[in-house]
Amino acid sequence: MDGYAKTARARVINLDSDERLRISEVLQVLKVGKSTFFDGIKSGRYPTADGRDGRMPYWLTSTIRPYARSAGGAQ
Repeated sequence: MDGYAKTARARVINLDSDERLRISEVLQVLKVGKSTFFDGIKSGRYPTADGRDGRMPYWLTSTIRPYARSAGGAQ
């Protein structure tokens, strides 16, 4: 190690492909914080997870796409 912190690169998310998105990727696409997103799920503004891999929820790009486009966050 050289003593410098390594920064993680944000993955480029293509909403036109069929993929599973983790919570961090959904937040990146929708440009909202975690608390805002989970409050939005409770109020019905954002969709619930499409499934889980073990304990980790995921959303399909096809589920997030309409929300991202209406929020102006389409990539």
